[in-house]
Amino acid sequence: MSSHSSSPSQQTGAATLARLAALYDTPVEQVRHIFQLLADGTRDLVCVHEPDGRYLWVSQTSEQLLGYTAEEMVGKDPYELFHPEDRTPIREGVHQKALGGTRDILSVRYRMRHKAGHYVWLETLTRTYHDADGVVAIQTRSRDITAQKRTEQALREEHHRLELALIGGELGLWDLDFRTGRNIVNARWAEMLGYTLEEVEQTQEFFNRHVHPDDLPRVYEAMERHARGETPYLEFELRMRTKDGDWRWILDRAKILEWEEDGRPKRAVGTHLDITERKETELALQRSEALLRKAQEIAQIGSWEVDLETGDVRWSDEMFRLLGRDPDDGPVRELDTLLQTHVHPDDRARLRQQRQQMIEIPYVLDGTYRLRREDGAERSVRAVTVPIPGDEGRPARFVGVMQDITESQKRDRQLLVLEAAISHANDAILITDADLEPPGPRIVFVNEAYEQMTGYSKQEVVGRRTLHLLNPDMDETTMQVMLAPLKRGDTLEEELRTQRKDGTPYWVRVHVAPVLDEAGQVTHCVSIRRDVTEQKQREAELVRAKEEAEAMSRLKTAFLANMSHEIRTPLTAIIGYADLLKHNDGAAQAGFAEMIELAGQRLMTTLTSVLDLAQLESGAFEVSLHPVDLQSEVRQAVRTYAVQANHDDLRLEAGDGGAVWAMGDERALTRILDNLLSNAIKFTERGHIHLRAYHDGDWAVLEVEDTGRGIDPAFLPHMFDEFRQETAGMRRSYEGTGLGLTIIKRLVDLMEGDVSARSILGEGTTFTVRLPRAEAS
Repeated sequence: MSSHSSSPSQQTGAATLARLAALYDTPVEQVRHIFQLLADGTRDLVCVHEPDGRYLWVSQTSEQLLGYTAEEMVGKDPYELFHPEDRTPIREGVHQKALGGTRDILSVRYRMRHKAGHYVWLETLTRTYHDADGVVAIQTRSRDITAQKRTEQALREEHHRLELALIGGELGLWDLDFRTGRNIVNARWAEMLGYTLEEVEQTQEFFNRHVHPDDLPRVYEAMERHARGETPYLEFELRMRTKDGDWRWILDRAKILEWEEDGRPKRAVGTHLDITERKETELALQRSEALLRKAQEIAQIGSWEVDLETGDVRWSDEMFRLLGRDPDDGPVRELDTLLQTHVHPDDRARLRQQRQQMIEIPYVLDGTYRLRREDGAERSVRAVTVPIPGDEGRPARFVGVMQDITESQKRDRQLLVLEAAISHANDAILITDADLEPPGPRIVFVNEAYEQMTGYSKQEVVGRRTLHLLNPDMDETTMQVMLAPLKRGDTLEEELRTQRKDGTPYWVRVHVAPVLDEAGQVTHCVSIRRDVTEQKQREAELVRAKEEAEAMSRLKTAFLANMSHEIRTPLTAIIGYADLLKHNDGAAQAGFAEMIELAGQRLMTTLTSVLDLAQLESGAFEVSLHPVDLQSEVRQAVRTYAVQANHDDLRLEAGDGGAVWAMGDERALTRILDNLLSNAIKFTERGHIHLRAYHDGDWAVLEVEDTGRGIDPAFLPHMFDEFRQETAGMRRSYEGTGLGLTIIKRLVDLMEGDVSARSILGEGTTFTVRLPRAEAS
């Protein structure tokens, strides 16, 4: 394309000018001249646009207004220069209407980007040119209203601030006429006291009634000073009572505006501001500061502040007390002087180095030092220093606290000694808090001995309740009784059965002492525990041994009584009847000889029983186990005792059946049957005695059943004990040594069997002997 060829936009512009010239029947150059005439004499920006909005012609004022020359503007799309927020409103509110054929002059305000990059506010009037085919061109005249918009914005902001002041100030207004006492107030004044404006009496008296009695004199005193010209205006704080009876703090500012001819005040106007919250905050702050001062005094903590630029130093009262200085003398203003005067010589270099490091690289310093008071006493202190950065980032101030830890260091050393002693003590030591209500206090410390005794580690028990670690059967009521002495400040001593972590039970002797503070309140409890399980076992064994010895003593007494009776009775008969034999002849001698024989047999039975027991006790009685037919032994025993049973009018019966083989010893079985049958005959006055032998699984069973007097259930557990009889001594009902059943039990045990008895008092007894079953021989 040659340099003389025209661009599409230029071609479009030429066509538009031609249409305009045709519209008004005027040459194109004349149209341009008309546009120039429209722009002459005005500072406004005059433009002619294509229907699509592009600039067709622009006045020279564009350079002053937007920084672009007219030549730079022609052909540009104005939407490229509009502020993004204004493009849509212009397109929809102006451009579309113009293209729609309106002939009205349209007005719009918007922002356009200056060539330098900032935005300029324009107010633009728009009109359109039409021919038969539609819109030919759009003409705009724009005026710079940037300054006006700034003014409007400033006015809006000022108006907004004024509104905020009126709303946020919440000022109550009053206007007092001193002559009439009429006091006109606004709604906010009334609202502060909980009234509506209609409820308020517009009088000075109403005001006086609602001012706190302690504050009213100050109000009038301030008014008089202002009236005398001593103060330019009134300002004071007072308390006023609300409708509900509460008190509100009010800041009252006022000025006398009119005066009488004689110089007396005539009219004053003032404002009320509710400052209750601020006042309560101030009072709370004062209380806080007082508490802080008291806390610093109690904790022996002093606070301080130093301005590194000005050298100004501030100390709290406790700092003076800590260093033993008089507050009237003021704080030490130079840090070097403070170091030289009060810091221990061995700590000065370290403190100077740390101070310099904090200035170069700010950090929080927490250290321990030694100080010398004004009176020469040496104290240990902990000091925490915090650097406060200035504008350039370097520390501008140091603030810090200092606490006297001399006594706490002593206590810490003592505690270390005590902790070492407690930790290595042989007894278990447990420390709890002071919660003396079930389920008991919480554990705060245990030593190694406690861990070894219980199997619990320190981590497993600290924080747990003591009831959870004692006997699981202990209930809260029992614990309440246990804790009662500790609540009174007394010690507690108990022996408790508890259990280890693995469930093993053991006994401990517990000594618990409460730790009391200065007010006598329990703060902790210290428990010392000693494992006394072995001691308790020895005590139990001693008790058992004592009981067994006493039982053996009673048995010995009964045995001696029985043996005395068993020996004396037959000996007396033997001696007596022997003497009769010497002095008598004839038939009586046979009877005497029979009685001597019976007495001798009884004495022989007694001696045999004693000797048998002695053999069994010593292990000298040996058995030879081999298959034995119990049925054969039963029949032999029946034959042996048949005469004695018939003499006593008893039926002695044996069960029928074949052989019943058992592993046994004939001699032992004979002794067992002799004892069982002799006992059955002795204790059965009428009825029968029945013997049975049979197999029961792997056992061979021998039973002796009688219809005798039976055995007292209380005696059944002791019936196989040595020398035990239901009755003993001279008052017993039946003769005997009390060894028969004991011998039976020992013989059955030797044959690896079992013997038992069941009995109903007054109906009879059945003895059952069970021996291992054997195959036929």
